[in-house]
Amino acid sequence: MISIQLVQTALCQALLTACWSSALIATGAFVYFRIARQHSAAQRHLSGMLCILLMLLIPLKIFFSVLQTGDIPDALQTSAIGIAAVVPADVLMAEGSDTLALAGWISLAWLSGFSVMLLRWTVAMLYLRRWQQQLSASVPAELSAMLQTLRQQMQIRRQVSLRLLQDRLEPWTAYLWHPVIALPHQVLQQLPVQHLRAILAHELAHIRRLDWLWNQIQLLAETILFFHPAVWWLSKQIRTDREHATDDLALRSTGTDPLILAEALTLLARIQRQQTSRRSHRWQFATVNQAQDDAGKGSRFRQRIMRLLKQPDSPAVRFSMPLAVLMALSFAGGVAVAPVLPDMVLKATQIEIATAPEIPELPSLPELPAFPKLPSLPQAPDVPQAPELPAAIPPLSESEPYQAVLAQLQNDPGIRRHAGADLQFGQPVYGRIYIREHWFEPGTSYVKYHIPVSGSQGSAMVVVHATKPDKVWKVDSIDLQALPPATASGPA
Repeated sequence: MISIQLVQTALCQALLTACWSSALIATGAFVYFRIARQHSAAQRHLSGMLCILLMLLIPLKIFFSVLQTGDIPDALQTSAIGIAAVVPADVLMAEGSDTLALAGWISLAWLSGFSVMLLRWTVAMLYLRRWQQQLSASVPAELSAMLQTLRQQMQIRRQVSLRLLQDRLEPWTAYLWHPVIALPHQVLQQLPVQHLRAILAHELAHIRRLDWLWNQIQLLAETILFFHPAVWWLSKQIRTDREHATDDLALRSTGTDPLILAEALTLLARIQRQQTSRRSHRWQFATVNQAQDDAGKGSRFRQRIMRLLKQPDSPAVRFSMPLAVLMALSFAGGVAVAPVLPDMVLKATQIEIATAPEIPELPSLPELPAFPKLPSLPQAPDVPQAPELPAAIPPLSESEPYQAVLAQLQNDPGIRRHAGADLQFGQPVYGRIYIREHWFEPGTSYVKYHIPVSGSQGSAMVVVHATKPDKVWKVDSIDLQALPPATASGPA
């Protein structure tokens, strides 16, 4: 029969072993990540998962080994009878005397933290179940056909369900045997087709790599070893490499342009930032999904975009000084305390109680003088009223860059040869403005418009790129795409 003392002993020995073993494994993982910076993200992810599995299996082996052998040190076999032999009976509490054992305190502290982490995991799964009930199965036929084509290209044999979200803005993938991909309805309306294809390829890459299973193993390690900073550091590195490996697989399997995936992630992050008024359960979402990267904020998101664009960036592996100190202390504490734990518990139970001397009565303090009254502060001056903001943002056709580009298009000979005389430009159907300091000169702006044009010889869609290097907008390139006469818009 397994007693409470045996369980406390096994748990205490396992936790102390985890303190120094996890710190040692994380140190080795840090050295590997530094050396293997040129390795693929998939190899780094696999190595990180092996390390976190090792962190989890070592204390579990210690725990079940102690339970199986039943070897309890004599110092841990404390009871109320043994304590009563040292402590007088009139000062012994009727209950709670076993809390003098250090193993009991460690077990109680771990059990409290484990319960909180388990509750966090359970609540996250309940949220996932509620979100799944709110999914809409009415997916456009073109999107379903695109999903099936990408699934065949990535050689995924399992059936993948595609659903639409109404009240959330983060696409996510869940489950292992019957995976589900959820796309926000607003993203479906605002992103172009090639960007939606890139996002679908990324989510299918998560399914191909079995990332749902790896994420659940990580959550198990975080729940059991929640107290160790090395586990959280390694888990963060694993999730970063997982996203990089998923991007690589999606680009390699579907032939997607890395620039399109980078633009899709940036536009998705911009849409999410525009909806900041809604409540966000990001910690719950990150628990059930593969990884969340702060909706386009922070160094990890920037590193991911720069990696897609093949731009140099700062090293991905960082090891802060506070984390190093905590890991060193946990390693030293685990190595030092584990061998002498029985003696520590024995000393904790042998308490000598002495009668405290009587404390002499303190003399009464003299009465303090009354504190002088502070003068009243002068009244603050009135703050001037802020100027009123403009009522609305002007339309795209009235903006300064669009007018400058349109003036140059009206005199372009290539457009006149294609569309003929009497050119009529319609309203722009698509427009973007960027400020990209690392692509052009510092402070240079960049615009891209899709403008329909019609003339005596036919209709076309004009795709124009323009820059503003010297405070004057200049058209860099013009691309004409022929359109049927029925699709051209009316005159501007």
